[in-house]
Amino acid sequence: MDEIDTYRSLIAELDEQIAELIATRLETAEIIGRLKKEAGLPIVNKDVEKQVIARFRGYGQAKGVDTDLMERIAKELIEAAVKREKEVTKGS
Repeated sequence: MDEIDTYRSLIAELDEQIAELIATRLETAEIIGRLKKEAGLPIVNKDVEKQVIARFRGYGQAKGVDTDLMERIAKELIEAAVKREKEVTKGS
């Protein structure tokens, strides 16, 4: 059981790092949202979204992670970023 607990602790640490990275990603999305507003650009850019999804699928393929899982994660991150960008630009 000690070995399992050790690995569970490692997973907990990794989860915290993932949460920190997501927070940083969303902070970056806020900056992008402000820049888009200043430039008069739309929040949603389907071409960029396709690139992000393709990039995530590529990461999955390179790391031996299910590419469909990686695509779902990418879509969730995109949705969260778009929501954050909309919130920021609405308040400005």
